[in-house]
Amino acid sequence: MSKVDRYRQSLRELDDWDAFLLQESNLPGPRGNIELAQAVALEGDARLFRRYLGYDATRAPTNSPEEFLAFCGILGLGALLRGGDRSVLPMLRTCASDARWRSREAVAMALQYYGDRDMGA
Repeated sequence: MSKVDRYRQSLRELDDWDAFLLQESNLPGPRGNIELAQAVALEGDARLFRRYLGYDATRAPTNSPEEFLAFCGILGLGALLRGGDRSVLPMLRTCASDARWRSREAVAMALQYYGDRDMGA
């Protein structure tokens, strides 16, 4: 079982993801917990992702655990896009201009999800 799969299983057993994500974010630090963010993108839903997008640079400054929630929200938009929801493209475009480098990196990863589904797009 991969790390992502273990995290997916853990998330399915939790009622409150926020506390778990903040604790396991690996932030502050040089590398956020990408495997956990991938699990969130696979297990979460549009409502959760949009709520996490509310963690802007003021509420979730660079290298804070709260920044990880924003990262998860952006990556989750990529999962929605891969599923065919093109309405998230304007949100991803906005996030691509975020002052936080991790948010911009999450946009790139989200678009990779989309490319996996439709490289021509």
